[in-house]
Amino acid sequence: MADLLNVVYGMPAIGVVICALGIVNTLAISVTERTREIGAPRALGMDRAGIRRMIRVEAVTVAAFGTARGLAAGLFGTWAVGSLANGALEQYSLRLPWGTPSRTAGRPPPAPWRP
Repeated sequence: MADLLNVVYGMPAIGVVICALGIVNTLAISVTERTREIGAPRALGMDRAGIRRMIRVEAVTVAAFGTARGLAAGLFGTWAVGSLANGALEQYSLRLPWGTPSRTAGRPPPAPWRP
C-alpha cells in the first residue's frame, strides 16, 4: 500500500517538474528571439537588473495565468467526470492523508552530504 501511495504522491511532483521545465523553455526561447527587443531598453539606459526584473515579471505572469487556466480546466474536468459518473462512484470514499504533508512541511530537505 505504501508503494501505491508513493506513486500517487510522485505523479503530481512529476507534473510540477514538467510544468516548470515548460515555463523555463518558453522563457528561454522568448529571450533568445527578442534579443533586439531587449537590447532597445538597454540602449536607452536600463540596467541589467531592470532587464532581469522585466523577464522575471514576464515569467511570473506566464506562470500565474498558466496555473489559473490549468486549475480552471482541472476543476471543470473533475466536475464533468463527476457529473457523468452520476453516482457510480458513491460506494468509494476519499481519504486524504493530511498527516504526511503536515509532518514534512516543517522539516528541512535532507542533506546528501550528511552521513
